Amino acid sequence: MIHIPLMKPVIANGFPGWTSDTDIIDGLTDIGAYTAPNVFYIGTDMYLISGEQFGKFTGWKWSGTAWVSNTSIVSGLIDVGTYSSPNVFYIGTDMYLISGAGNGLFYGYKWSGTAWVSNTGIVSGLTDAGTFSVPSVFYIGTDMYLIAGNGSSSFYGYKWSGTAWVSNTSIVSGLTDIGGFSSPNIFYIGTDMYLIAGESDGVFTGWIA
Repeated sequence: MIHIPLMKPVIANGFPGWTSDTDIIDGLTDIGAYTAPNVFYIGTDMYLISGEQFGKFTGWKWSGTAWVSNTSIVSGLIDVGTYSSPNVFYIGTDMYLISGAGNGLFYGYKWSGTAWVSNTGIVSGLTDAGTFSVPSVFYIGTDMYLIAGNGSSSFYGYKWSGTAWVSNTSIVSGLTDIGGFSSPNIFYIGTDMYLIAGESDGVFTGWIA
């Protein structure tokens, strides 16, 4: 099972804190308002796809020193209307993308090797989040989960059954109302799992599982 992205090695002396780093955004251009980036790997190559206010997707590939525009990595992705919010993940060796949108729906794709192909199966079971759906897919062991934010600041949880997403309230237990437009992202530092969420006032809220 490939758990890309977001596993990091254990930090021996604890988490040192975030430090500003302008080099890691070198090459990323202004694509408008409400940018929503997602970084992922294909083999050893690192890519970034970002959503934005008008529902489009823009792609880059990491050169080793900067992000270089890459239209191939967004081939097949269609305009979702408004506020595209892509999340790329793997099931085995198959790569998928789920995007939220301003209308609260979810749009699914599978990578063919050369382009994204619409895939309704990967969003089966995901319900209308109301407005501004923002998905984040992650693993706990071999179990796959999705937490989505929305325009009213709610969090919705799902667990993958193997064929569809099934509502799972326990995975969002402890997550509180943080204001409008909640946008969660789940990741690991060693064996510790964290969630950082953005919201409409531009601040961040963090949790540890």
